[in-house]
Amino acid sequence: MTTKNTKTKKDVEKKEEVDFFEVGLADIIIDQIENPDKPVPTISDEKFMITTTDTAYWAVKVVKSEYEKSQDIINAVDDEIEKLKKFKEKVMERTNRNTAFLKDRLIKYLTKFTENSKSKSMATPYGTIGMRRLAGKLEYTDEEAALNYMLENYPDMVKTVYKISKTDIKKLIKETGENIPGVEIEEGRETFYINDK
Repeated sequence: MTTKNTKTKKDVEKKEEVDFFEVGLADIIIDQIENPDKPVPTISDEKFMITTTDTAYWAVKVVKSEYEKSQDIINAVDDEIEKLKKFKEKVMERTNRNTAFLKDRLIKYLTKFTENSKSKSMATPYGTIGMRRLAGKLEYTDEEAALNYMLENYPDMVKTVYKISKTDIKKLIKETGENIPGVEIEEGRETFYINDK
């Protein structure tokens, strides 16, 4: 005779709750290292509190360890991104090198083909080729020198940009309590940190 499984969903959920005193923190940490995809168990205030210096030291060690583990992953990902960027550059260099000769010959042919035509393009079964004029662009080699010259010789072509000093406006609001439209101040707050010192 088989017995029916009478466990309810609540029973299963209760079973999955971690009793940190029963299991032991070391077991939980080992379990997390061996099963990194498993959800991290939560510790309720009633069940676990840092009440001794030793426990505080342990907690700092665990937090730092987590950051170090994630940093290793971040470094590995950054290395892979760098390798892929270099690979992409090599592929583009090779593509540009391998197509430069044919593109040059296509330009020469297209110039002849469109010589007596308003159109500067040609349709092929593999795509349309053509010439288009790109707008020229201005670049500063020395913006300060250009600005000084324009101020001296063409002041009407120099735009004045107004910008509020955040430091001054913050000081003004703190000193006077004035309510300035469009401005909100987020009060400074304490933030938790752990460093290597």
